[in-house]
Amino acid sequence: MKAEPDQSSAVDISNHSSSSSSSALHSQDASKAGDSNVEADDGLFLGCVRRKYLRSYAGLIHGVSSLLSLILGNYIFFDAMVHGHSATRLPVQGDLSNALPFITRFFFGCTLVAASTTAIFFWDKVQNWQLASTPLKQKGITPQEMQRTNQGRGIVAMILFSVYPCATMVLPSQLLDDRMFSAAVAVGMVAAVVYIYKLCVGYKKPALIYVYGLYFLGLAMSLVSFGSVSNLHAAYPLLLLYHITSECAFVICCVQWGFLWYYAYSRRLISKETGQMLCKTYHPTLFTIMIVRRAYEFISLHNWTFGASDVGNSAEQEQYLVPAPMVPHAFVWVIISAFLVSFLLKVFVRIGRSYLYSYISAGKSEEAAWNEKEATISGDQAKPTEAS
Repeated sequence: MKAEPDQSSAVDISNHSSSSSSSALHSQDASKAGDSNVEADDGLFLGCVRRKYLRSYAGLIHGVSSLLSLILGNYIFFDAMVHGHSATRLPVQGDLSNALPFITRFFFGCTLVAASTTAIFFWDKVQNWQLASTPLKQKGITPQEMQRTNQGRGIVAMILFSVYPCATMVLPSQLLDDRMFSAAVAVGMVAAVVYIYKLCVGYKKPALIYVYGLYFLGLAMSLVSFGSVSNLHAAYPLLLLYHITSECAFVICCVQWGFLWYYAYSRRLISKETGQMLCKTYHPTLFTIMIVRRAYEFISLHNWTFGASDVGNSAEQEQYLVPAPMVPHAFVWVIISAFLVSFLLKVFVRIGRSYLYSYISAGKSEEAAWNEKEATISGDQAKPTEAS
């Protein structure tokens, strides 16, 4: 009898050969894709520098400049909040090139370098997540919307908050006196604010446009009303030296602090809870200091006017005056401070009330225990008398 061929083994052999051929094809495709990725990664930037090396250098420059921006920004912010305008010096005959101290100029330069590096090399690499206790899905925010929000506040806003002070430092006075150039600067500010709004609109927090846009909308309107950058800062000498510097340092420090711990968490250097704790402690602290200082400056100007040197303002008051289009921004700080004071009063009243209730209940329980103890003692003393 002829032995029939094993059909199962034939099927196994055919399956094995087909799987091996498919795996070979898959490996060839993967190798081709890998080779193409390597070729794309090893491509030349502007025909002279390999992209992967350039990105490494850009990442190093971004990291160092961001860290310096955060450190110097904290120093400048707290110095401005503590001393106010007393540490500033007025520009000589309207010359703004050397008006800012070296540390302030270096701070704005580091911020501009860090933001520009991110915009050029890492725009698509910006985080599409956040260090928050509430998930994005629960907030109704997609990862794409979160990435656009981080691009708006972490890149475009940082460029906006640093490019204007840098421009006043490096551009010649003839250009700062030109009305057409100043109008173009104002239009650029408005366009940047609109772009930030478009990027951050998916985050569903309209208050972000106040933090990142309202100040520069007022500054743009002030440039148009005064005609040129030099005229504006000649009428308000401490606008650049104190107001703009402290406002920009506040926003830049808040953003750089958040993204620092974003990076640390992505590299598994800290836990998510540690990052949340650091951000939830730092941001409200800076925010509270800022609104208290701004509210003090606004309220202390009892003869608040919209002119630079109106009669009736003391020398101390004139230091804090801002142009009329920027007054609403300052007034919002007063409103926020009023809400903060009312909130703190409610918290203190709630804490005091709970402490008082606990004290009264503890006293009542102690009194009840003492009465019970006295009743027990009197009952023990009455027992021998009844027995006798």
